[in-house]
Amino acid sequence: MSKRSILAAAVVLASIAVGASPVAAKGGDVGGSATCTSGVKAKIKAGPRDPGQIKTNIQIDDVGLVAQAWTITVADGAESLTFGATTAGLSNSIDSDALTGNGAGADTVTFTASRAGASCSGSVTVP
Repeated sequence: MSKRSILAAAVVLASIAVGASPVAAKGGDVGGSATCTSGVKAKIKAGPRDPGQIKTNIQIDDVGLVAQAWTITVADGAESLTFGATTAGLSNSIDSDALTGNGAGADTVTFTASRAGASCSGSVTVP
């Protein structure tokens, strides 16, 4: 194999590795942790947005019946947002975003979500 082929292969592998990174792929978003009851699965991720905001994304994959109504609360320090969402689509899921203020230093954003018979909670720290 020539030096040129080896260099080209190294560039391709490096670009694949960079593209696989969640931070690189999502422009600074950080993944957090979430736990749920009743077989439900959830994910939380968040990242800074301009001007002075944090965008938090919450995904809930419900195993229950279609069209389940959930109440979701997102909190960042003293700021709290509560809203409703209903599972939809073939995946019976929710994909919601919330914007909160981005204070000085690290922000820890938490969420709770509940429906009849199930609940989820989680958090993510945005540096």
